[in-house]
Amino acid sequence: MLIDKKTKDYQIVYGYQNSNWTSTPDDELYIVDDGGALAQKVMAYYPNFDFVLDADGNLTDVVQTEAEVVETPSAPTAEELQTQIIELQDALIELAALEG
Repeated sequence: MLIDKKTKDYQIVYGYQNSNWTSTPDDELYIVDDGGALAQKVMAYYPNFDFVLDADGNLTDVVQTEAEVVETPSAPTAEELQTQIIELQDALIELAALEG
């Protein structure tokens, strides 16, 4: 398994296990055993985990973090939609007049 140090994205390609088969430099990746406990934790926690490193900067574990709350925009009200429809209709009328 390859794990991007910046994005935490991971990739597994069977047949190229435990090696960097990409053009990404090794120093930008962690390479872990595809079938190991660490790989299983990465897949289970993704994308909500932090790296645990030893004194030499080697990846030794990951710890689960809280999921980030993502605010979704609220749906427009009927009044807002009606206003947008009127504005679009007016714009179409103006465009038709210019082309006419």
